[in-house]
Amino acid sequence: MNAPEIHIDPSIGEVFELLHRMASCRTLDPFQWMAREAIQKLRDYENRVAEVSSMRDSREASTEDRQHGR
Repeated sequence: MNAPEIHIDPSIGEVFELLHRMASCRTLDPFQWMAREAIQKLRDYENRVAEVSSMRDSREASTEDRQHGR
């Protein structure tokens, strides 16, 4: 099953795909491997989102400082 093209980030689509595959696993080893992969992809996604958010906050603060002559 391929993830639908509704995800804002390809990593979320990959996690979606892994979760669907995990749901059909019949043995523990592939399930655990896919769970580790999904967790790592979510961590990577969170790190990217936090980085972008931090950059945006920094730009907004800089713009605000310029507007107030600081």
